[in-house]
Amino acid sequence: VRPVVPGGQVSRKYAALRAVGIVSTLTSAGLLGYRLFVSIPQYDGPEANMRGKTVLVTEATARPTRDLLRNLAERGAHLILTSSDPDACTKARDKILRATNISGSRVDCRQLNLDSTVSIRRFAASLLADYPRIDRAVLQSPSCVTGIVAGKWRPTHEGFEYQLGTNYFSTYLLTRLLWNRLDENGSRLILVVDTDAASEARTEAPHRTAGQVELPINDLNYDKEEKYIPKKVYQRSQWFLELFA
Repeated sequence: VRPVVPGGQVSRKYAALRAVGIVSTLTSAGLLGYRLFVSIPQYDGPEANMRGKTVLVTEATARPTRDLLRNLAERGAHLILTSSDPDACTKARDKILRATNISGSRVDCRQLNLDSTVSIRRFAASLLADYPRIDRAVLQSPSCVTGIVAGKWRPTHEGFEYQLGTNYFSTYLLTRLLWNRLDENGSRLILVVDTDAASEARTEAPHRTAGQVELPINDLNYDKEEKYIPKKVYQRSQWFLELFA
């Protein structure tokens, strides 16, 4: 978890989810599996009472997120859940309501497709119109929580390489669109969830001098598909997330 706090510095006081990405095998379906060993997610922040605070959680249908959501709900937070699948989001909402017995008005479900900047912008506009206050945001990318990345090159709706588009660009865009609203309340706390796959990309990056690493920004989109290595692309997208946070 990479919390973004005022001034752009990373704070390690907040712990919600820790995951380690491990490469498994390439399947016949063209999917490269990353098995994520995730510790039971808990909200360990200083705020025992979250009553009156609104918390956005993207990709909220992921199994590892359940305990986090329940924990936040029990502390009094109003939750905004997102998923590309409205039915799955509704099921996740129902599970929270059954587990906590809180009012249904405290858990909102919204559709958000992270492979489309149009969807992200529409979602952000709708959210800002409906919520004058947003206190916290937990941003998770699809592959980070499912552990599955594409085995073949494919584009997002706007033509970005899929891993970079859904893991990094979508997180960056959504953060920038919501930044001012978070800042209005003096909170600006965003938890960006990535995996330890970032360390692999960081280690393999060329080092110019001591303490200086060359970012792999040449051929960002991997337009030459013969050079496309799913594992490397996924690791790079996770590293960019880490750098962003």
